[in-house]
Amino acid sequence: MTLFSLNLTDLELSDKTHREDFFIGLFGTRAQAEAVAAHYLKQVPGFCDYDCTYRVEEKSIHNVQRESLPDFVWQFAGWDETKDGEPVNIIKSDFFLTEEQATFELDYLKLQCPHQEWCIRRHKIGEMLWQNGFVRV
Repeated sequence: MTLFSLNLTDLELSDKTHREDFFIGLFGTRAQAEAVAAHYLKQVPGFCDYDCTYRVEEKSIHNVQRESLPDFVWQFAGWDETKDGEPVNIIKSDFFLTEEQATFELDYLKLQCPHQEWCIRRHKIGEMLWQNGFVRV
């Protein structure tokens, strides 16, 4: 089963080594993700005020045997931090139907891949983050 991840990028604050991305959400179809992107780029403060673009990426749900979309999925991530506290060497997993599945896979990966920080996050399918936009200071 495939989900579609929507990220908006502030191009002015991005360069070849860093993308200033805003994760907006996960959607059941590419068309849904693109419609949300169009709305943000036209109407949401910050995204419509600055040179922003969007990216939709296909994401897998690990070991799923169902046809209908779940309400929630879980994902784990690992990263290191620079001395200034900036995250680097970020890795993210596929998505899982349960927190238990994500935890099991994370525990296995921790043995093979040392990172300073780890987390598991629950995502609601169709939830739109950053609805109030952003401002630069």
